[in-house]
Amino acid sequence: MRCLLATLLFTKFLERIPVGTFHKLYPPKTTFTRQKKHLEEEELFLLWTNITNKLRVTLAMRRAKHVTEAVLCCVILLVIQRSSESIRVIGGSRTVVQGEDVDLSCRLLETDEELEQITWQKRTLEEPENHNFLLIYPSGVTDFISSNGLENRVQFFGNPAENIGSIRITAARLLDEGTFTCVFSVFPSGVYSIEIPLTVLDPPQTVNITLSEASPATVFLCVADSNPKAFYTWTRVGQPWPQSAVRAEGNTLHLISLSSELNGLYSCEASNPYGRATGSQYVHVASYTSAACWVLLVIIFLIVAAAAAGLVWYRWKNGKCLWSSVMGDHQFEAQSQVEEEEAEM
Repeated sequence: MRCLLATLLFTKFLERIPVGTFHKLYPPKTTFTRQKKHLEEEELFLLWTNITNKLRVTLAMRRAKHVTEAVLCCVILLVIQRSSESIRVIGGSRTVVQGEDVDLSCRLLETDEELEQITWQKRTLEEPENHNFLLIYPSGVTDFISSNGLENRVQFFGNPAENIGSIRITAARLLDEGTFTCVFSVFPSGVYSIEIPLTVLDPPQTVNITLSEASPATVFLCVADSNPKAFYTWTRVGQPWPQSAVRAEGNTLHLISLSSELNGLYSCEASNPYGRATGSQYVHVASYTSAACWVLLVIIFLIVAAAAAGLVWYRWKNGKCLWSSVMGDHQFEAQSQVEEEEAEM
């Protein structure tokens, strides 16, 4: 308690009190010179307001007897404070393409204190709270607390003796994206940490083309999962499409007026700076004229078939078969020809 008050006395009193005089704060009884080494037994109360952070701290000291002792404590506290303020952890954000390896580096600087352990934490949009997944001990031994989808894909390649806690994540996945925290625990000053955001980039891999059911018109949708979002390009294989009948807007393809001129294979390419993928859809629009011709041809065929069936039925009903009638006429013609030849002889 003496040292705490001494810190304030040393930093505030000597700056504000004129040389040669101490002002007793409470109660006001006597005046002391700076050369006086002893203070009578009394109670001193100090209210210190820190204007910068607007924090009010009330400190009390009882039975202060030696100014030299208080000043010594003050110096020690100031040294410790300045030492702890200079300690820091360095690191930075990282970006990786899906499937590649990425290094997350961190290092504790400006301290020779004893390292107790290094802890790695992770949080994501789905899990906004930090979760410990890896402990690293001063000996270099590692301990996985929770896999977090990272077990068997995390390698520690730092050096605890040099306060380096760097790790490597192999074959990065989309689920690895989030904020990692590297935490150093040292004695006696405490805990120091740094946050390392990780972004996982994903090139388009699969492109799906579907017919939109939400639109009354004929609209095709092209969809591809990627990070960052993909840019879409529509084409018709082999020839351009009629500009008045087709309109492409981003990942949608509008068929404005349907005709056989639109028939063909349409391709959608999804791309971002890290890759591209292509999907295709064949479009066939039946012509109304062709359909009418086919309908008319079918009707004529049915009429002819019905007429032939009716003729066969009529012959059969009258006891004659169409084939026997034809054969009978043929035999009659052959017999008449034989009789004519015999008469000539």
